[in-house]
Amino acid sequence: MLKRALYISLFPLIMILSSCGGGIVGGQYQENLAKLDDVYGYCDNPQRGYNKSSIDYKICKDKEAAAGADGLNDSDFSIPIIDDLLNSRGSGGNLVYTSSVNKYLWSGSLNILSDYALKTADSNGGYLET
Repeated sequence: MLKRALYISLFPLIMILSSCGGGIVGGQYQENLAKLDDVYGYCDNPQRGYNKSSIDYKICKDKEAAAGADGLNDSDFSIPIIDDLLNSRGSGGNLVYTSSVNKYLWSGSLNILSDYALKTADSNGGYLET
């Protein structure tokens, strides 16, 4: 009975101590992870746990290659016109446009290429260049 009371009283203390150290340890972990990213590269970092034959690893490497020499990827770079077409911002939710291009194919193409930076996008002619 005494052991049980001791365990019950130590449990909250252990929880408090472990939660206090999590921020410090978590910050050090993130710093170490960033250092390893610099050494190995984001996708090849052994702490990230990517299996070299997995699809996630291939997607990561494709995104890394698509970023190019400047290191910008789709989350860092955006084209306002394309964002307006995809998200219909600024038009109150109603977007009306006419085009000779099949809107479903155009929308699908933009969705497929959303992981890559677009160099040229011509919605009238249906031309996309990455």
